[in-house]
Amino acid sequence: MSKVFELKPHLDKPFNSSGTKVESLELCGNFLFVGTSDGVLRQYKTENEGDTIILESEVRLSQNSPISYIRAASALDKLLVLCDSVLCVLCLSKITKELPNKSSKIKGVTSVCVNENPKSDDPFAVQICASKKKQLIVCRITEGNMTIEKTKEMPETISIIAMDGVFICTALSSKYVMYNLETGDLQDLFAFGPDVRPYITRISKEEFLLNAPNGLGMSVTSAGIAQRPPIQWIYPVNKFIHFDPYIITLSPELISVYR
Repeated sequence: MSKVFELKPHLDKPFNSSGTKVESLELCGNFLFVGTSDGVLRQYKTENEGDTIILESEVRLSQNSPISYIRAASALDKLLVLCDSVLCVLCLSKITKELPNKSSKIKGVTSVCVNENPKSDDPFAVQICASKKKQLIVCRITEGNMTIEKTKEMPETISIIAMDGVFICTALSSKYVMYNLETGDLQDLFAFGPDVRPYITRISKEEFLLNAPNGLGMSVTSAGIAQRPPIQWIYPVNKFIHFDPYIITLSPELISVYR
């Protein structure tokens, strides 16, 4: 069996409290961001090709809610963070430099994603999509502010989203749908039961990978069709990412790599 990845320990015991867990991670350049289960965001700096890691700063965003999402926008020197249903924008190079204000916050957010393939060619703007219960919110983030571009009501509660171009792949409470931001069309993809933990990730232009019934990973294009064979998961998955040409899944007990 060929060796695809090498595991290299960086932080042995990063937290003082035994009950504190890592909930989210983001790596951008030589910065590593760690979100904890008790609402603390930590910023580490790596040196010597990762052999040395130094705690640069930390900020508490909540007293008891986990930091569920971290995403860097390096061109803007911004960091998107979701904690306690609040999406906020921080300074990437120094997270304590600019604490979030009203213009850099959205409350009531359940999930968020970044558009990897926006129609705008502005290198100093980032388009994101966030969800609030049954509503999709498309926002534009620049160096100065965050503005809402469009909202869309969905027929059911939204659990997870992924965006590419003008297409937003969305998991509702009982099914996956594809929404066209430009035309307003909403296409049903397939249903799932309570035994399926919905999850979506973008894998290529206008193509997404969805956690499906029967222990499968199903790829779906913006047209609602599958152009790749399904992946049979060895273990039930909670989350997964695409790292071309691999799919890396997170299960309750282990991390698996598929090709």
